Amino acid sequence: MVGHDIKEDEAIDSRNLLDTWMGKSKQGRKELVVEGYSLGIRKANWKFIAPMKNASNYDWIESDKGIESGHMETNQLG
Repeated sequence: MVGHDIKEDEAIDSRNLLDTWMGKSKQGRKELVVEGYSLGIRKANWKFIAPMKNASNYDWIESDKGIESGHMETNQLG
């Protein structure tokens, strides 16, 4: 896409998804690491959200934005 070849030992944690982005393939990622205020991983219809210390520090999300923050001090699987 940008004309830079990647060597065999470079970007070992990456996958070439160019065909998916260009609409030539419907096969995309099988899993996705999600990071925002919390850390999680999504696979198919499942999402794991890692526990957070001091989850109550994020109560403002629900009070200010009117949505559930999803921050808890225990593991979540949904």
